[in-house]
Amino acid sequence: MLKYFSDAAFREDLKGQDQMYVYFYSPGCGPCVEVHPKVDKFGKNTNNLVYMVHADEGKELQEQLEVTAYPSIVLIKNNKVSKAGLGAQEVINIIEDGTSNK
Repeated sequence: MLKYFSDAAFREDLKGQDQMYVYFYSPGCGPCVEVHPKVDKFGKNTNNLVYMVHADEGKELQEQLEVTAYPSIVLIKNNKVSKAGLGAQEVINIIEDGTSNK
């Protein structure tokens, strides 16, 4: 399931989800533009929750998850960071790993 970031919704979903992906992107970032459609497709085709977080949103969350550049993705399992990746290839690797775990 794909969702766009809202702090209140994210915090509520975090309580109720065993596993979720959080994808951080900036529309002006070339690698983000390249990988964004793949993340979007993954989010629409998985049973897991996938949050799309624009660079201008969720600054506190970005600090907590130590996101320093885009694109980045974080896999959260049981309220703990399970995997994190920076760069288009890392994002693709993590979502492909999630696809194979279906």
